[in-house]
Amino acid sequence: MSMQDMKFVQNFMKMTNDAWLKGWHERNGGNISYRLTSENVESIKNIIDENRDYSPIGVTVKIVMLV
Repeated sequence: MSMQDMKFVQNFMKMTNDAWLKGWHERNGGNISYRLTSENVESIKNIIDENRDYSPIGVTVKIVMLV
């Protein structure tokens, strides 16, 4: 099963879509916390490699200092 097909990921996707439909997004400080159960974590252990080296994603974020 892919990670996107897992029930807890589907629930998170629905929650973020519902927030978007209500007009919530980063402009509103839209950080969302989603607490995983130990069962959620256990279900993805075979998908995630914790020992994998860092891989750059090819995006550079410019830091702007406001004075």
